[in-house]
Amino acid sequence: MFNLIGVANMTTNSIKIALSVILTLLFTSFSGPVFAALVKGIYLTQTTMENTKYLKYLIANSKAVGITTFVVDMEIPSKRYQKNVALLKENGIRYVARVVVFPTGGHPEQISSPAYWAKRYALMKTAVDYGAQEIQLDYIRYNTKQHASADNAKHIFTVVQWFKDKLAPQGVPLQADVFGISSYGESKHIGQNLRMMAQSVDALCPMVYPSHFEPFRTHAVTPYQTIYNSLHALRSQFDNKMPVKLYAFIEISNYRYPLPGSKRRSYVVAEMKAVQDAGADGWYVWSAHNKYDYLFSLMAEINHSSKDASSNVIMTADAKPDTRSVEAETKAVTAEAKSNEDTTETKLIQATAHADQTITTAEATPDKKEKVGNDTPISVSENTSQQKSAVESWTRPISLH
Repeated sequence: MFNLIGVANMTTNSIKIALSVILTLLFTSFSGPVFAALVKGIYLTQTTMENTKYLKYLIANSKAVGITTFVVDMEIPSKRYQKNVALLKENGIRYVARVVVFPTGGHPEQISSPAYWAKRYALMKTAVDYGAQEIQLDYIRYNTKQHASADNAKHIFTVVQWFKDKLAPQGVPLQADVFGISSYGESKHIGQNLRMMAQSVDALCPMVYPSHFEPFRTHAVTPYQTIYNSLHALRSQFDNKMPVKLYAFIEISNYRYPLPGSKRRSYVVAEMKAVQDAGADGWYVWSAHNKYDYLFSLMAEINHSSKDASSNVIMTADAKPDTRSVEAETKAVTAEAKSNEDTTETKLIQATAHADQTITTAEATPDKKEKVGNDTPISVSENTSQQKSAVESWTRPISLH
């Protein structure tokens, strides 16, 4: 598929990257129905939830391709929101209410305050009254600037247990979103210990976006390995006997390195395949702007073998995936990986939780600011050294397998 003599001259690290790319491409070159047993969902902001016309569009296209769960922000109670929850349920869409517990990560005075917890629980209770079938906790952690301590996880666990005690009598399952780095063990800065947390939740939702692991370029071309290794490590914490459900958050594209055509197709399908192969129960796709045309067209392609089968999916012109050959893409991606072989020991960094990426209506300006690591906003266009500086406290050496 590519020049073997050239491969022989590559460094060990480059060969690992190249092999990962080949595996990714092989995993994404299939056709026919796949992922049938997985829970499949998408994330929505409250603004999208209250836009009835667009919500109906998302419902219709989701149903057409087998997406049956919407993870929806609950920020402010509203009649329109409540009305549209009923619309979801009428269409067989499972409504999971996402509540941000500690925006930008908690500070000690918030994390130790039952009065503060009660305010966040009020949103959960509203969501349950509206018909939420599950509650999802996000930003259930300390701020990334918090001093590392084994006590941090105990404090977070106390908060989680408090919410669980409130929700359990109502029969509402509880999910928790966690940093990808916590898949590899306790994160003592933010206080996420998954073995501890699993005692009080019904599902863990690791945010294993390849764009958030460093070296960023390496993981941009090895999405399958990045996600599979993370989920495998997470399951290993429980001796591969998960006591709770495992739903992985994946991304609709790599926001650091936008991918065109078939590269994007391979990237997204590799994420899905990694979730399946790692034994997770499903995936939630994250798009900060809730733009899912590409996902719908890709799922239609995966689910159906004939070009006419996707006619019931409404697609934009740029949503149609490129159909370049696997061999051509292997050469292109391998060349890209080789040109960035400046790392001898791979490091994985979970730079940010996905809510840090959320761009509200007021923030959805052309400069496209994102937030990373230490909760300080930086531009997507800023270079890797600046990004690395922002998250240097999260550096952790991990080997690529």
